[in-house]
Amino acid sequence: MADRGKGTAGKTGGLVLTWAGATMAVSAFFLPWVRLEPSADSPAPSLQAVVGELAELGKVDLEIRHAGRTVHGVVPDLSTLPGRASGFEIPAMANRADVGAAVAFTEMLTGQRNLGPKSYLVYVLPVLAVALGGVLTRVRRLRWACLAAALASLAAAAAGFVRLSQPPPQLLTMTVHVEPGLWLSWTAYLILAAGALALAWSASGRNSGSDD
Repeated sequence: MADRGKGTAGKTGGLVLTWAGATMAVSAFFLPWVRLEPSADSPAPSLQAVVGELAELGKVDLEIRHAGRTVHGVVPDLSTLPGRASGFEIPAMANRADVGAAVAFTEMLTGQRNLGPKSYLVYVLPVLAVALGGVLTRVRRLRWACLAAALASLAAAAAGFVRLSQPPPQLLTMTVHVEPGLWLSWTAYLILAAGALALAWSASGRNSGSDD
């Protein structure tokens, strides 16, 4: 009887935590993730000063050569950019024509590629959270499956928090600052992991995939 009560309590608590985490991930996706502001520091200070002066003239074509690569674009007009962007809005902002030069210049300095297209990967965060919630609801009595989901959630959260601990990226004339929505998105995965662990604890090693 005690074991049954433990299992019922753990199962209920685990499901509550699981869907609280999934709901938080979806809600946080529509909260501000990043804030853009004029950059006080730049990986190329002399270029920063020139670009800053050009930006005051209106739309100005820009060509940058660095390490054998050439970037063509326009000087971004910060007055036309949103001050903040949610996770949902980031891909649209990152792929705007008037920030293309800034993104390409960042690719030059960091060695990364396709930052614009990669920005669409942010949609994975809420979708994966809901998918994990659905899977855990279905296999809540399979201890190994719950533990696997907990490890996946913890790994995602760890990767996210490590990335958040790094200095904010510089985008030519802009600095990107992290807003609470992104912190909440990764915190949601910690809650998902807690829910999965609670379900694993209540499963008691049973191998049935459905409730009695």
